[in-house]
Amino acid sequence: MRSELQGLVSFSISVMTMWQVAHAAQPIHPYKAVYEEKSSSGVTLRTQYYDGKGRGRVEVQRGANQSYGIADLNQHKIFMCDPRLGGSAMEMPLDREMENSLSGLGDACRKASRPLGKKVIDGHPCTGIHYDMDGYSVDYWEGDDIGIRVMSVCNHPALGTTVTKLRSYSSESPNPTLFQLK
Repeated sequence: MRSELQGLVSFSISVMTMWQVAHAAQPIHPYKAVYEEKSSSGVTLRTQYYDGKGRGRVEVQRGANQSYGIADLNQHKIFMCDPRLGGSAMEMPLDREMENSLSGLGDACRKASRPLGKKVIDGHPCTGIHYDMDGYSVDYWEGDDIGIRVMSVCNHPALGTTVTKLRSYSSESPNPTLFQLK
């Protein structure tokens, strides 16, 4: 149960991250980033794509299970697909209420943050921010050279510590078919 909860939390964070990326709260350039998350329940691989035109995709691989989500600001929709559920996609409108909710979360994080300074992580010069929110904390390190997360450490009382690190990065435009439902 704990592993399933962490998987759901990880995927939800992926969707929120994808929305933020597509909403240009993050970089506005195309990229592909592969992350490795380590927690007490195992290792999760997360691959994020952004086309620079309002569409983002996140693929989450946890053991043999893979799911993905696509955020499309042009269509004002988020799609989530879990092949274990027959390959059908769940569509959610990216309406003003959801945008305000996610923006509010971002605003709350910014208000509850403090700077961690600068350091180099895996060759990337980074700027760090520490967040304390609802009983958990996050140290978030963004690469000054690439404009995306290079590493984060999340401490949650029920889920323990999750360390997420960038494993690879490319600034090439992703294949447009990645933003189509399979």
